[in-house]
Amino acid sequence: MVIAECNPPCGAILPIGASFKQGADQIMPVSERWYMGLPPKVAPQRQWNGFAIAAFVLSLLWLAWLGSLLGVIFGVLAHRQIKRSRGGQRGDGLAIAGATVGGLGLLMLVVGIIGAAATPSHSGPKAPGAASHQVSPARAEVQVVASGFTQESTGASSIISYGLILQNKSAQVAALHIQLAISLVDAQGRSVATATTSITGIPVGGRFYIGGMAAPNVSLTVARLEASATVGSSATRQPVLPTVSHLSLAGYSVAPGIPVPGYGNIGGDITNPYSVPLASTATIYVVYLNPQGQVVGGASEDAGAQVEPGATVAFSRPDVEVGQATTIEASVDPCVAFGMAMPGTCPAMS
Repeated sequence: MVIAECNPPCGAILPIGASFKQGADQIMPVSERWYMGLPPKVAPQRQWNGFAIAAFVLSLLWLAWLGSLLGVIFGVLAHRQIKRSRGGQRGDGLAIAGATVGGLGLLMLVVGIIGAAATPSHSGPKAPGAASHQVSPARAEVQVVASGFTQESTGASSIISYGLILQNKSAQVAALHIQLAISLVDAQGRSVATATTSITGIPVGGRFYIGGMAAPNVSLTVARLEASATVGSSATRQPVLPTVSHLSLAGYSVAPGIPVPGYGNIGGDITNPYSVPLASTATIYVVYLNPQGQVVGGASEDAGAQVEPGATVAFSRPDVEVGQATTIEASVDPCVAFGMAMPGTCPAMS
């Protein structure tokens, strides 16, 4: 028995007006293939582009702007690959998003660099006791511009009177919390006496006079005075120190018409510039100068009594060994004694 073959297959239903051609199973729509009794031809699934995914993830991670840079590079590369695949890959949205977010990150980096370069730096520690001070990056320099001493022997011991003139060489900032180290040595460099002094502050270009006395327990003769000043901090705001005026050095006499050579009476006036009383512990420093203006000694003492705000009071010290001095200079430190230079306690730093 001969079996006839049907072409198209027997029982197949063709659309009206359609004709069958060889290879039609490759061009017919899926619905028409079902009419023909053929299995549907499924289109291949599109795959994700790896660079697109990497661009999006890296742009979000940022990684100190490295992620932003890679996001832009991978995003552009992925976009080109997806376009060339003609629909074979997907992820173009992720690629564009990664490149965009990465570009914004790089833009923020550029803006930040420009802003940092245009902003002046005001960093630095605040001066102790000066919470409201504008601290400057500049550094004040304090130098000992003059010094001198007089040694008076008293048997096996001696009394040394010394004086120094300090100057803030900075033209921009004040010197604050200065530590002064003083050493009196003999011709062989052996120490005869030492002293240390703290000073609240010296304004821009200002001078500060330091005087004192020492009683060494060694029988050595002083040959020179050595001193060094260390500045604790600097600030653009200037410390305000009490004003000293009407300084005088008069001869001392044990009786009318009987002067004592090398001794004198010193005195002057102190004005309190603050809105609070000047403490009785404020230190008055006096430096002795000879006729040539050279330092030949000095002394110091506490004010001894409070000075009311805005008031001017006189101070004096009789029977002082001044050697060959004919004039004096003086300064007042309002805060150093008994820790008065602690933060918030010194009126000079307010």
